[in-house]
Amino acid sequence: MRSSFNSYGHSSLQQDADDISALVDYLRLIGRKKIVLLGHSTGCQDIMMYNKLKDKVTSVDGFILQGPVSDRQAFMYVTVKPEEMETYQQAIIYARDKDAEGKGLEWMPRSMMPEAMRDTPFTVYRFLSLVDVGGDDDFFSSDLSLDAVSEIWKSLTKPAMVLHSGEDEFVPEFVNKEGLISKWKAIEPLVSPLSGVIPGADHAVSKPVSAEWYCNRIVDFLGSLEDQS
Repeated sequence: MRSSFNSYGHSSLQQDADDISALVDYLRLIGRKKIVLLGHSTGCQDIMMYNKLKDKVTSVDGFILQGPVSDRQAFMYVTVKPEEMETYQQAIIYARDKDAEGKGLEWMPRSMMPEAMRDTPFTVYRFLSLVDVGGDDDFFSSDLSLDAVSEIWKSLTKPAMVLHSGEDEFVPEFVNKEGLISKWKAIEPLVSPLSGVIPGADHAVSKPVSAEWYCNRIVDFLGSLEDQS
């Protein structure tokens, strides 16, 4: 995708959705009947944007979201160092001002960026999308209002299985992952009852026992889609 590697800092979820839709078009062209998108990490935000743009992208049959981490909360509470926090907050204010001036495609000053973001060039727009409340990537934060959460999940158009990692190093300790997913399931019946938390998994599901659990759950979800057809 055009957002791969360092392009992550100057892309957008809409651009990702366009790229994914082009792939889905090709898969339909060669005769693939059932297509399910599986997104990991930012891929989860891509799926939510793909769903949001449903009238502008090629339809699929289901979604799997693994590691639906809030970038905003990950930067604020996990990856930005305490000694960087004042400059980080100033960077957010700077970006908001630039965006209000219509300069979202300008580059963020490297000197204002926390170490975790310094090696990737970021546009003002992309930076705000990731770190600001209500940014385009802000689908999964635990502090979103119930109205905001309802608007996000009630827009779902296809069955979706959502799986957090039980020991995700990018999720703040105060976030109740089980509670979040239970809330999403209660709001929208299309959130699969198979959604939940992968036991003992890190963000990348690198442990073999966690990966096996994850793969089995994927098979179960795909089977549930076959049962519905």
